[in-house]
Amino acid sequence: MALMKLRQKEISIIIRDFNAKVGDTSLDNYIRTTVGNFGTGRRNVSGEKLIQFALDH
Repeated sequence: MALMKLRQKEISIIIRDFNAKVGDTSLDNYIRTTVGNFGTGRRNVSGEKLIQFALDH
């Protein structure tokens, strides 16, 4: 994965059309600290993958 080749102190911006819906994050403090307070509605599969990617990296 290209992200693994970057140096730790580099700032990386990842751009992609994720078509992700992260959904309501009000009930999960752990996810909210990563993706913010502004998710609404229901989370979709792409949203799950995006959240997992953000948590991992």
